[in-house]
Amino acid sequence: MKTEDVEEVETEEVPEENPDMLGEIPDTIAKAVEEARDKGFRPYWIMLNGYNFVYRPINRKEWRELTKTQNRAMMEAQDDPEIQVDLKNEQTEKMVRTCLIYSDVPVDDNLGAGYVDTLFDVILVDSGFGQPDMPSINMS
Repeated sequence: MKTEDVEEVETEEVPEENPDMLGEIPDTIAKAVEEARDKGFRPYWIMLNGYNFVYRPINRKEWRELTKTQNRAMMEAQDDPEIQVDLKNEQTEKMVRTCLIYSDVPVDDNLGAGYVDTLFDVILVDSGFGQPDMPSINMS
């Protein structure tokens, strides 16, 4: 996936010092955020069509392992587009499962088709893939 293909979705990093700035945070989300912080993660909270999701960015080690496994499988798939699509979907779902900390609803085959892809996109952006906060500056 090219980083320019990532759709911009508004997310909020859960503020560490003043969580009230987002309004009333439900207890289940506050507990999930606290547990994630205790493990050293930087949690994010997003609401999609009324469902709450708390996730964390994917780290470099996890990303390397995920892409290594994906690349091996793609090599075996050769030019079979059906297998390649299945592998891409598996990669998307695996990353979301790895990074999802809390969800109001089970993230399974009964969830609407776009939720996992949207979560994948925001996880990528919050993991550093996507647009930088500012353009690069030529310092020469």
